[in-house]
Amino acid sequence: MDPKLRKELMDKLTSEPVKPSIPACIVLTAGRLGFTDNSMNVMKTAMDFGLPLAATVSAFWEHGITSAIDRALGTGLEYFLFIDGDGVWSRQDVIDLYSIIASDDNCDAICPVQVSRSRGVPLNYDIGKEAGGRFSYDYEGETTPIWQGHFGLTFIRSSVFRQMTRPWFVSLPGPGGSWEKGKIDADIYFWYRLYRMHKYGPRTGHYMLQANRVIIGHMDLHIRWPTKDGVIVQSRWDYWKNGRPKDAACPKSGRLPRDYLDPPVALHDAGERPVPFSVEEMLTAAMENTTGVKVAG
Repeated sequence: MDPKLRKELMDKLTSEPVKPSIPACIVLTAGRLGFTDNSMNVMKTAMDFGLPLAATVSAFWEHGITSAIDRALGTGLEYFLFIDGDGVWSRQDVIDLYSIIASDDNCDAICPVQVSRSRGVPLNYDIGKEAGGRFSYDYEGETTPIWQGHFGLTFIRSSVFRQMTRPWFVSLPGPGGSWEKGKIDADIYFWYRLYRMHKYGPRTGHYMLQANRVIIGHMDLHIRWPTKDGVIVQSRWDYWKNGRPKDAACPKSGRLPRDYLDPPVALHDAGERPVPFSVEEMLTAAMENTTGVKVAG
């Protein structure tokens, strides 16, 4: 080992931090367990753009995300890229989102389209129309102004957090202290605070946008059941509501078909009898069931 060369290398690496190609810090908080695929996506994004990572582990989302933001503020970077623990996205998605917010000085936040795990519509889809129609949305253009976003893969200007008074995230119970109806979750509390800053100051003239051409995935656990002739795929939401599918059974031969990688599969919904599908048909049905949008042939 050459001690002089080693010292030169260590001094160089210590004194010359990597400069990100995008002036952003990844911000996230998570529980002790999570999706490996999501973690790999986070690492790939960090490596692709040289982004620093401000991450925490906490049982309480609002606590963890606040601490992560505090760490990110120390980087002095202009943008924070918030990432949830159940998203799937591509390098191009990050580029597309960044290019929008960085080219619009009045855009404080930009989020992609991400479908709800429990409802057949995107997150925040037409939010507010039920409340007297105060908000109207047009999703045909490249972007749509919104008043409530999500943290699936979202750029927010760091100046928002330098200007917004604390606490940034607060969970509030509904009438009578209930957490079932009328509650305000900590993330929604933040978006409402930001919306009020845009409407009443001190960030009047700024806004939040949804990028309608940037579509990211939303991971969820599903349950596979054997049937006499194949496999049923059931959502966990359906299982906890309705239990095991009535057609779950031991296969006729005592085992699944030899071509088990491509068995007859149906996406299970309560009250509907499973119907055999090819893999292509199964994927199409899953997309339509999740998004509510007919997939063209």
